[in-house]
Amino acid sequence: MTTNSTDQPKPSSPFPQTVQMMECGAAISSGQMEQFVSNFQQSTRRWEIIVYPAMFAFVVLAGYGFFLIYSLTNDMSSMARSMDSEMGEHMETMATSIVTLSEEIQTMSKQVKIMTRTITDISGKHEKIHF
Repeated sequence: MTTNSTDQPKPSSPFPQTVQMMECGAAISSGQMEQFVSNFQQSTRRWEIIVYPAMFAFVVLAGYGFFLIYSLTNDMSSMARSMDSEMGEHMETMATSIVTLSEEIQTMSKQVKIMTRTITDISGKHEKIHF
């Protein structure tokens, strides 16, 4: 029995016939490489749709945050400058007024105690009259 080379099946290779050795040492067919590049580009486009607007939003929000902090510190600075000069001039008058207010509240408290005793006396006398 004679066998022709055409009769015997060729050994199957794990790689397709158009395998090329890449610079990195990987053996891959050109079709697979083109498919990989195409998929990678699609994935990159998807990420660009998400990442670039997110980066833009972050920059806008960071700028607005800086503006808010700058405005707040500027307002606090001007408020501190305006209060400091006026408060220093009137501090002694304000301290005297607070002392006077405290004395008046003590006087009112004493008068309320006297009124409470008077009402208690009146109610005690009123009960003696009716019973």
